[in-house]
Amino acid sequence: MEIKEIIEFAKKAELDGKALYEGELAKTEDPGIRKILKMLIEAEENHYDYFDSLDDGDNGVEIQSISLKGVKNVFQEMKDKGEKIITSPDHLSFYENILGIEEKAEKFYRDASENLLEQNVKNALLKIADEEHRHAVMAKSFIDMIRNPSQWVENAEFNNMDDY
Repeated sequence: MEIKEIIEFAKKAELDGKALYEGELAKTEDPGIRKILKMLIEAEENHYDYFDSLDDGDNGVEIQSISLKGVKNVFQEMKDKGEKIITSPDHLSFYENILGIEEKAEKFYRDASENLLEQNVKNALLKIADEEHRHAVMAKSFIDMIRNPSQWVENAEFNNMDDY
């Protein structure tokens, strides 16, 4: 793929991701999950803007990482307040779908970066791949949460979210 094609594909993928998160946000009542979905929507917008700036030859847009520690804090706060996480079977299939999408996106960006000579685009793709990896970790964590909400916050993987 040519650089222009990679960037256009990436921009479309980020808009598609944003639309998915917005759709779930409209259906979700849980305040914690709503907060996280809004963070993900902002991340997808930022990724789009980042690729758009590359497309324009401008490197002025910085990637804003989602802090998985911040995600952890949202749910830890809910637990501390005794608030229950509201989930449904639809949430499980949504996050399983998102997990697959985020893993494919990470692989696409890493693979696309391998043969590029333009270091700035290569670096951009690898930065976004790292972000998609964070999203996949978050999706896995949400799947665990839905399957076992009462023990989720104590889960060792959840407590290691600070590492991402």
